[in-house]
Amino acid sequence: MANSVYGETGYLFFPFYRKTIASSVTAFSRETIKKVITFLESKQCNIIYSDTNSVFFTIPETHFSEIDSLYSHNKQLHYSESIKKSIEFTKQITPVVNSFIEQETGLLFITMAYKKVLHPSLFLHKKQY
Repeated sequence: MANSVYGETGYLFFPFYRKTIASSVTAFSRETIKKVITFLESKQCNIIYSDTNSVFFTIPETHFSEIDSLYSHNKQLHYSESIKKSIEFTKQITPVVNSFIEQETGLLFITMAYKKVLHPSLFLHKKQY
């Protein structure tokens, strides 16, 4: 929703164009993302990339210890199990992150959603992954 508000109020030829509102939306998003990053880092996640509406992170390395020992001989199974573990962790931490956002902002409608696991991935430039 924030992207829609920004898009509409930030578009010069839209009847509801208001640069100050568009700027406020991005500033609020930036501050919220910074808080989410700090929160995820406190949970030992490694932040790979973030933008005004997303955070890409790796889960704590400790979650891979068992996978590393069980599947060290089979790279395909190792990747597959690592991806499953990443999805499981992310689905578990998403509601925790959303509770944190609600606590920080007082707003119920600002949430983060699990979208995808990228493995392998390469981040070249902003918005190019």
